[in-house]
Amino acid sequence: MINSLSKKVIQQIEQEVQLETNNEEIHNVYHFTSVSALHSIIENNSIRLTDCTFMNDRYEYIECLKMVISTAKEMLKEREPNTKYNEILIEMQEYYNERVKEYISNLNDGWYRSFYILSMSTISDSIPMWNYYSNSSGICIEFDKAELYDMFSKKVDLSNNPKAMREVNIRQFRCLYDESSKKKLIRKMIEISLPEIAESYSVDEQKKRSGLYVYFSNTIRNFSHIFKRAEFIYENEYRFVIDFCKNTNPKEKLEHIDKGFYSTPDTIRSCITVKFDKNLPIRAIYISPTNINETVVRGIKLLLEYYGYDDIKIEKKQMSLRANY
Repeated sequence: MINSLSKKVIQQIEQEVQLETNNEEIHNVYHFTSVSALHSIIENNSIRLTDCTFMNDRYEYIECLKMVISTAKEMLKEREPNTKYNEILIEMQEYYNERVKEYISNLNDGWYRSFYILSMSTISDSIPMWNYYSNSSGICIEFDKAELYDMFSKKVDLSNNPKAMREVNIRQFRCLYDESSKKKLIRKMIEISLPEIAESYSVDEQKKRSGLYVYFSNTIRNFSHIFKRAEFIYENEYRFVIDFCKNTNPKEKLEHIDKGFYSTPDTIRSCITVKFDKNLPIRAIYISPTNINETVVRGIKLLLEYYGYDDIKIEKKQMSLRANY
């Protein structure tokens, strides 16, 4: 019995994901954070990524599963009765309804925890985003997207490490919010995978559910962080995701990557910190329009100069009358 989707199918899905989510016109991405976090990033030459179960929408994975269920239902309605793949589409709906229940019941028990996310935005000025950080007194760091991704890729590449006991992947994508875009991508993923799922059915009829998990669930899981609910569209989020793949030693220490925790006023979050051996590709620092501290610009300028960041633009944003931008 085949025990995974073929590389060809996975590559096709990867290509579709990139076509739908990685806009080549986006050259720079923006990270809203606090002044103290900027200090830590510059001083330690590192970036922190947060455990995916501590995102502001803890149930975002369910959004992906619901898209699979509704899309499979729509595809089934479009087909003639008793035609090829109908049984799979029915089984898929049942299977993912169970997965939604399983995810909710196991959320606090560590299930699904191998993804770490760096949340960026495709815009540099947003009142809701400013409000979310440091009581509106935060800052926004502009990064060169391609260069940052390249730096991450080099730090998680274990191909030349014969002692490595795990596989680590880095992905980047623009999040999808509107239902039509999400269903369009899910439909393509299902259509690409159906022939191989059908092959597993014919080989072993008694293992339909396990077949679905092996053939499709792991692939869906890898891209589930693309799908966000519409109420979060103001974030215009662009994500860098590091995946510590399953079936590996979770306690293995990796060079350049530290596992740990950080605290917020109301919780403790698990995270990883990626350390770099050269300055980060920072292009500009933007200061919240409601930050009234007169020394903040000078402090940031001195910090950047001390650590060798030359010609970085520092700009105090003006208050916008638009709610989301």
